[in-house]
Amino acid sequence: TSSDHGTLWAATGAGRLFVTHNADAVDPATVTWHRIDNASSPTRFPSGIYVDPADAGHAWVTYSGYNAATPTTPGHVFEARENGSASGSEIFTNLNVESGTNAYPTPFDDGDLPVADVVRDDATHTLYVATDFGVLRGSNDGHSGWHTTLGMPRYEVMHLEIQPSNRVPTCMGGGHCARVLYAATHSQGIWRMKLNGHGHH
Repeated sequence: TSSDHGTLWAATGAGRLFVTHNADAVDPATVTWHRIDNASSPTRFPSGIYVDPADAGHAWVTYSGYNAATPTTPGHVFEARENGSASGSEIFTNLNVESGTNAYPTPFDDGDLPVADVVRDDATHTLYVATDFGVLRGSNDGHSGWHTTLGMPRYEVMHLEIQPSNRVPTCMGGGHCARVLYAATHSQGIWRMKLNGHGHH
């Protein structure tokens, strides 16, 4: 984030999550990593990480795959809190994105779908996540339910970007940056949506 250039979150394909707070050290050998995945986080592929610009030890993490593959750790969107470097202090909260996918066809009508990415509108504390059938939005950082994002394509969305963002310096020039959500689809192009208006292709 713009406030902390030393923090880096990283993930492995098996669901491991690591955080370092000195990624920008002059000597790479001195970079120290803290593993934060635990018994309450899925052992599926982490597909996206969005770090809170106000707290570098707090992020939202999405997971691909199906809950059926990891029945003891269901969920596709989690709030992750590192809570310092003490092992075992980390907290993962399942934000139950499955509740917003009931309009989508899933094998058991339980919303068990891979999620491909997550971004956050920092101004409104709204999360946006990419699924095989479009983009879901979660107000109050995903704690107040999930809904289909009107104006976004109802296709397989593989990647999301948002501006302004602390992670990607996409906005240049003076004045306030327009708040825009971008969605990269599988076979149906890239879409953009002004977050205070309607989207278009």
